Amino acid sequence: MSEGAFPGTADASALDLAAGRRRIGDVSSPDANRYLFLQILMSTAEKLCLSYVARDLQRDQDFIANSPVRQLRSFIEEHVTGSDFMIVDVPLRSYDLRSLAHDRGPAWQDYVSYHGKSGPVVVSPSLLDRVLFLKTMAPPENREGKALLDKAEASLSPDFSLPKQQGRESSGAEIVHPVSLADLRYFLVNPAESVLARFFQLGRNIVAEDLLARDDEPFYSGYPDDYTLVENTLRRYVLSGDARASLDYLRRAHDFASMQGRSPSGALRTIDKDFLLERADARIRGAGNAGLGEFLREKRGHTLIRGVRFGPGREEAEVELPPPAFSVPAGDDTFRVNLSGSLPFLWKTGSAAETLVTSGANDLRPGHFLGAFLFYAVAASGLDRELYSLAGEGPFVLNVELRDKIEAVQWNLDRGQAQHYLFSLLAEFLRCPAVDHLPADIVFHKNMPAPHDLAAEPDGRIRSDYRASFERLLYEEREKSFGSYKESNIMVLVDPGVPEDAFDKVRNRFGLIVVKKKESNRKK
Repeated sequence: MSEGAFPGTADASALDLAAGRRRIGDVSSPDANRYLFLQILMSTAEKLCLSYVARDLQRDQDFIANSPVRQLRSFIEEHVTGSDFMIVDVPLRSYDLRSLAHDRGPAWQDYVSYHGKSGPVVVSPSLLDRVLFLKTMAPPENREGKALLDKAEASLSPDFSLPKQQGRESSGAEIVHPVSLADLRYFLVNPAESVLARFFQLGRNIVAEDLLARDDEPFYSGYPDDYTLVENTLRRYVLSGDARASLDYLRRAHDFASMQGRSPSGALRTIDKDFLLERADARIRGAGNAGLGEFLREKRGHTLIRGVRFGPGREEAEVELPPPAFSVPAGDDTFRVNLSGSLPFLWKTGSAAETLVTSGANDLRPGHFLGAFLFYAVAASGLDRELYSLAGEGPFVLNVELRDKIEAVQWNLDRGQAQHYLFSLLAEFLRCPAVDHLPADIVFHKNMPAPHDLAAEPDGRIRSDYRASFERLLYEEREKSFGSYKESNIMVLVDPGVPEDAFDKVRNRFGLIVVKKKESNRKK
């Protein structure tokens, strides 16, 4: 971006016949570079940083910015900001001691600078690198420099202790904690990962997307795009009962994903689309006429409610209810909670209620039934009268569509059981517990005793044996290539341990979740 280097000069080659006799529409090299610069400006979403070499050290000569940059600066000053655009000088050494002091420039100009004798100078963004260099290679000798370095080092050492959530503000006003069933489900599936994700404000999806992989055109729809396309198609089929319209939706959704670069294009798009259509159609029809289609035919005498949602949410629902609001005692604190959650399907027959989870997996796993159980626990608790009449009065059946069968799990809780479980779980969730390693995939592993079979008052030997078995199985599954449990990167960095009271915590969190599989006769 220095003068003379951009946008360049016209080609003077004798091989370029257009250079000898220019016509309207002929594009020279400087014109092409100016247009490329315009494309960059128009493509900028948030920030654009332009830099240029401002001094020739060999000739001791100053350079200025090229003409397109100067024109852009003049336009910004006259038509955008109404004030001078400040150009800052980058120091030759990014670890300059003066650059540890931070000053902000104009609110509309995004840079960090310090004000030296020659004007504002930009700060290198890598504060950690500069501090480490100064401490190891060039430590300051004067008192002011040492104090400045200590202050910068302290800013790089945040307090990682988990904050204690309070039920009231300092002014005495009660704090309302919005909690969703998705948050509670995440806490049950992997409590350690849930606590870390909440503390670092990472949300429920802490797996970073590989943006570089998006630069390459895919050969097929990878996970989670293929899973989302098929599951959304099956959800539409369950709600509408129209297989043809649902498969047409999959075709349109796949075309849109191809336009976004998430699915292949050209001939590969047809192959990939046909493959996903076959998967969706096979799960609708099933082998031996025993797929989702047969399941829906059996439910024709039931009343289908196309979605139930309480509290805020983006899910479409036929029944929308206000969030249940209540107080949860937790030791010396009391938390005011607003609960939200949803269920995509609900079939009613008298006082009984049923729902469906589409999975296509080989086996029933905790992620399939924990969300439905939490919804049922809220309904059965009677905290909301209408929600209780919809799904909490009688037995609640969860149907899980697997690869070769549909399995049914039934629960039947009274109000006291449901309220006690819900309040205990919320109290533990809101108090920010320790980072305990108790993933649900290991809790419900076939080699571990079922949570509802754990003794109410065991002796110390039973507790220690359970923890040892849990710890051993967790290590074995974690080391397998295709084990039942895999850790995310943040878990590998923290390496939490299995708590000493693992037996009691498992029994309290999962003791009511009896998973007695009632396999239906619809086998594929």
